[in-house]
Amino acid sequence: MKSWKILLLSLLFVVLITGCKSKTPNDICPPPYLVAPVFVAPPNLAHVDTLTPSLEWAFPTVSYPYSATGTCRPEQYRITIKKGPLFVDAIGGMVDGSQLSWITPALEAGAEYRWSVSPMTNNINGPSSGMQKFFVGSNCSEGPVPAPTILHPFNGATMIMQIPTLIWESATTCLADAYHIDIATDPAFNNILLNTNTDGPTQSYTLAAPLPTCTRYYWRVAAIKGAEIQTYSETYSFRISTEGCESEPGAGIIAGKVWNDICTLPVDGPIPDPLPYGCVMSGDGPVANGIVNPGEPGITDIVVRIGAGSCSASTPLGLTTTYQGGNYFFWGMQAGTYCISVDAAENPIWLGPGWWAYPPNAVGNSYATWEITLASEENKPDVNFGWQYENGLPNLYNYLGGVVYHDFCKIPHGVGYNGPIPDNCWQHAGWVTGDGNRADGEPGIPGLQVEVHSPTCSDPISQVTTTDEDGHFAFMFQPAVVNCIIVRSQTSPNKEILQPGVWSYYPNQENYEIQFYYTAVSLNNPDQFEIGWDYSKLPLLITPIEVPELYPQFKPDFDISCRAGPSTIWQAWAKLMRGMKFQIKAINPTRDWALLQPAELLNPNDFTGVSKFPVDLRCWVALENGQTEGDLRELETLKGPSLPTPTPTAVPVSCTGLSADACGTTPGCKWIPLSTTPGYCTAK
Repeated sequence: MKSWKILLLSLLFVVLITGCKSKTPNDICPPPYLVAPVFVAPPNLAHVDTLTPSLEWAFPTVSYPYSATGTCRPEQYRITIKKGPLFVDAIGGMVDGSQLSWITPALEAGAEYRWSVSPMTNNINGPSSGMQKFFVGSNCSEGPVPAPTILHPFNGATMIMQIPTLIWESATTCLADAYHIDIATDPAFNNILLNTNTDGPTQSYTLAAPLPTCTRYYWRVAAIKGAEIQTYSETYSFRISTEGCESEPGAGIIAGKVWNDICTLPVDGPIPDPLPYGCVMSGDGPVANGIVNPGEPGITDIVVRIGAGSCSASTPLGLTTTYQGGNYFFWGMQAGTYCISVDAAENPIWLGPGWWAYPPNAVGNSYATWEITLASEENKPDVNFGWQYENGLPNLYNYLGGVVYHDFCKIPHGVGYNGPIPDNCWQHAGWVTGDGNRADGEPGIPGLQVEVHSPTCSDPISQVTTTDEDGHFAFMFQPAVVNCIIVRSQTSPNKEILQPGVWSYYPNQENYEIQFYYTAVSLNNPDQFEIGWDYSKLPLLITPIEVPELYPQFKPDFDISCRAGPSTIWQAWAKLMRGMKFQIKAINPTRDWALLQPAELLNPNDFTGVSKFPVDLRCWVALENGQTEGDLRELETLKGPSLPTPTPTAVPVSCTGLSADACGTTPGCKWIPLSTTPGYCTAK
């Protein structure tokens, strides 16, 4: 019996099958009936004076079955708490569905937290309540409040977002009444552009309006106790640099990736020979190989810190967090020595039990550093950190993969064949195709795009990868979540690679689709799925297969914005980095703006101007900001959307140097009192 048929039979226990439902008590809501819980206590932005507060919620009335007079409840509730100001460190718990409250473990005094609750039945999550915030501890009442520590943006940063979020960390266990922020264009704060107070003791602030670009800004923050501004933090700077800005002299980049370096070994028994994929032998036994192998995922929301000087005595400069895909960037760095570090103790949720497998000086430890010496205008990529989980995989994920391969069958596939069927062929549904069982010598097909959709095959793409030189692909999947793998045969780049042919198992379908659902965790099977393609003819190229460039290419000369329309008046939707290449889909009538579809080369965090990551989003770039390759004459001509109505620019108010009385009577100005000096006048 063919291995793929055996696999399909085994998947009957885990693949979702229409009409098959888990039995639940009559008062338990099936997953489709779950609704979002409603917050009860504590109120949003409340101050709680205990380290173990009780979180309470309500579940709306749900009739089940539909025509019944009775109601139902979830089987369980999942509660999640995230600690500020970064909100990447999470704790949580589970309670029975009959319970509508949960007492937290001991929290930290002086900290802010966000929490949410979601219902569950049969290990399937229902809609979440959303997020609310509360603060733990009492207000600061005695003595001066120490200066906060600035976290983000890191000191010296260059960024494209004109509405940055400023983040700092309290140095005390009591709660400030609020925080005061100053932003100026000079380090002495003679030209203050913005001074404002937070609403309560929150330790972050997002600007209400964009800052002018091509400018370096200096900022500081201090706690407020009563009506007095306390001791200021150190002064940090950041630069806003969008398209058209000249780079600062000497500026460079330090960039890298935090990823799951996988080496999975049996819990019991001898060490396998040969070692599993991704493992190498060291003096202490098998370890992960320190290489970003295909299918090894990046780890999102990891705190990466930067300091000035050697790692033995560096001065903190702040931090960033990894984007989706595990990538991080420190833009705008001047020449010097820097220490880049990741501490597993600071990232306990995403870096579960395990150790660093890379860099080499951190192998086996929980704290990893890179000491980087950066020359003027130098870029240092691949400053990577590889984390090996204790059992090879993060506790909450499954590592599954497969191969797309050439399924040989000498008989031309099609209907109506009545002759003998060779051993490596299969006659089914009137077709003769490859037998769906990968045999020795049947090569993998490289360069194919493989998609994951969740929870159904018609939902948006949640993950995407490309088969490697051997036709392999792999993904990380959460347990108890429905996923669908799709390989398309009629869209680029797959169409050009697969040429005329059919899927061995589904010859009537353009797309190969398989939907699956596992409740187990820590599964590790990079060969779970075998996907056979039967070519109508032998392919012209098997290894390697190069995808032809169907469109001319655009390569930015510097980091630029990709906009909603063909004009700088349009909103910037995505950031395109210098050196990358993008296909040009169309050109405007004046032939000075090009339409791109950049999502295939970017990740959701590069789409700073849109609220939801759109895989098929297209946006415009000015051709003068880069180089083109290929013939532009055959491109489709598109006008783009109509120009938006411009917003009138407010006339600036001069408040500098006014006395307290004059400041109070001048529209647009306000007086800022200080504890050590009389104060100053500034624009509202």
